[in-house]
Amino acid sequence: PRGSRAASGVTSGAPCAYSARVGALEPLWEVPMIDLFVLLFELWWAIGLLVALAFVIRGLGRVDATAEGAGWGLRLILIPASALLWPWVLWRWMRSPALPVECTGHRCAVEGPRPPVTPAVASEED
Repeated sequence: PRGSRAASGVTSGAPCAYSARVGALEPLWEVPMIDLFVLLFELWWAIGLLVALAFVIRGLGRVDATAEGAGWGLRLILIPASALLWPWVLWRWMRSPALPVECTGHRCAVEGPRPPVTPAVASEED
């Protein structure tokens, strides 16, 4: 049958990958280089899209306090760049401290005073 290991001539128990160009299973080391490149490209964008969506929904205000109340227009503009640069975006997001909560008179009366927040020390890596 078409697409089977026997039809493609592969008889070893080697790991296989599907090649859309050939239409049959091939050993992973026989897959054309462009197919591997396309697979890596698709994985990069798939992970990037997930990170970008999570970032613009939950993490944007944590990384940049001025973008806390940003509208959806800005967030939509940031999705492609965040998806492309997702390792850097994820790194910055995880390194940024949570924004301090303002202690207004009413909030302090209800919750009690908060300890002072120490500013993050800039490292030489930035």
